[in-house]
Amino acid sequence: MRLLYLLFQWAKPSMQGVLKKVEGQSKAFSKLVDEVQTWIIGHHNTNIKKFPNLKYINIPLPKGPYVYQIFSVRQKSYKVAEEMIREFCPDVIYVRYPLSDPGFISFLEKIQRMNIKVVTEHQSKEVPELLSMNKRLIALSESLFGGKALELVDGLVGVTSEIVQYELNRVSVEKPFIVVPNGVDVATIPLRNPGKFDGRNAHFLVLVGQTNAWHGVDRIISGFASYDGKMQIHIHIAGNLTEDVKKLIENLPSKKRFSIHAYGFLDQQKLSFLFSLCHAGFSALALHREKAVQGASLKVREYCARGLPFVCAGEDPDFPVDFPYAMRLPLGDEPVDFDKLTEFVRSLYEHNNPTQIAIDMRSYAFEKLDWEVKMGKVVRFIKSIKA
Repeated sequence: MRLLYLLFQWAKPSMQGVLKKVEGQSKAFSKLVDEVQTWIIGHHNTNIKKFPNLKYINIPLPKGPYVYQIFSVRQKSYKVAEEMIREFCPDVIYVRYPLSDPGFISFLEKIQRMNIKVVTEHQSKEVPELLSMNKRLIALSESLFGGKALELVDGLVGVTSEIVQYELNRVSVEKPFIVVPNGVDVATIPLRNPGKFDGRNAHFLVLVGQTNAWHGVDRIISGFASYDGKMQIHIHIAGNLTEDVKKLIENLPSKKRFSIHAYGFLDQQKLSFLFSLCHAGFSALALHREKAVQGASLKVREYCARGLPFVCAGEDPDFPVDFPYAMRLPLGDEPVDFDKLTEFVRSLYEHNNPTQIAIDMRSYAFEKLDWEVKMGKVVRFIKSIKA
């Protein structure tokens, strides 16, 4: 089977997590199919880290308003992809769903006439997510054209059952589907080297490309205001901060019991230092702002592969409710209860060897979360779809 993996997205620093995911998927595909090519098509930042299994085509930005630039780049991207398809002659095209517009529908109609299978992968309930990011014009386009686009594809992959059901509700015909939560390329991720827990300081990691509403970083910051415990709390944010989060941090009351550090994007050496320093990592805490209960966060999978316990909210298909190295918070806008979080950290590290915790979590990641395991399910699903 010859597989073409397409992303109609702009490669920029805040997308490094996505590119890392696609790199892992592409490597797994290369072991599971006869031939795979993975192309990122869009307007790319020259400062991004490039991954060896991914190929990039840069579309120059035209002059004009931002919305015009977006749709102009998309139209040119579809034409580039059509040429690529004619040259590569794939049996199946796997597309990270790019949101829909008339150009995407026209692109899918042309592929349909070529008798090539098309499978789309969905990361979120698109319209609610766009509205939560205040991208109303793009949300309108997706509302108008998304259902039509999905009727033209041969199968759907969603990272949660909730997302799959959302997509199926947008089409009037039955579609083959599969739920495959996000994964991680475990072998490429270093195991953390935790130090001893001193019982007085608790360090938490917030790993983001950019803080968005569903990350719930505001819940973490507002939790400081009511914390008056004995343990010192240290929050380390790796990634870009939006202006609203910056203002929340600036307006924090002065307290001796906590500190917050924002680093922006970090190289792997500095990031590995933070993973070894911290006792737990925060996942997304506000999925409800996207009208979701379930999530399959990439950062949680990296936490697990590195061996860092984590704090999450909502459901994750890959982690049972009794997973010993996770603390679940209720979904909602309430401030994080740091008294409970410090007790979680204390109970973990006072009674367990930190290195053994890391080893156990990494073993779980190899067994359940590795991309080769995940994409094996996707390949079997693609083969089961009738042409």
